[in-house]
Amino acid sequence: MTSRAVIVGAGIAGLAAALRLHQIGWEPVVIERAPARRSGGYVVALFGRGYDAAERLGILPVLRERHFGAVDMVYRKPDGRRRFTVPHRTMQALLGDRGLTLMRGEIETALSVAGAELLGTVLRRHPGDVPAALREWEAGLRPEAEERRAAGRRNARAYAPANRLDPVKLDLPLRLANLPPVTHLLRRHLRLH
Repeated sequence: MTSRAVIVGAGIAGLAAALRLHQIGWEPVVIERAPARRSGGYVVALFGRGYDAAERLGILPVLRERHFGAVDMVYRKPDGRRRFTVPHRTMQALLGDRGLTLMRGEIETALSVAGAELLGTVLRRHPGDVPAALREWEAGLRPEAEERRAAGRRNARAYAPANRLDPVKLDLPLRLANLPPVTHLLRRHLRLH
């Protein structure tokens, strides 16, 4: 008898989960209330665990076709004026060889793809014991989810700083990377041309 799973939401996380479950022999049913998939959005960097998961899911060739390369990252002030820019070469150095830049409509966050891949892996380890698989899945995701939640709280300070120095402290590493001598050093050290 084939195991079945109902997945609510046809975003990248839902579709990745459906793909992974299908790959291990499950019959996924995806339910979505939106009339069509969204497109466009903002730029998402896919690297680390998300890149690894996309590779294991077999969707990396398709994502590579949609990768548009590193772009200048422009930080803006609340009124829309430019705060500073990190050049695309510096961004490429930060992404490395195993990183892609895509529009959000092309893929959700790396955690979603990695989480979907992990779900299929733990279900394979616990055949017939879905509660045990879900406990292991949640335990595996918790450290990264907590790290991302903490990063979100830190980033929120950039928009609602407790004091005037907070935005300066948060921007300092990227501002330094934007200085010509530091950019030159990064290029030389990382062998960028």
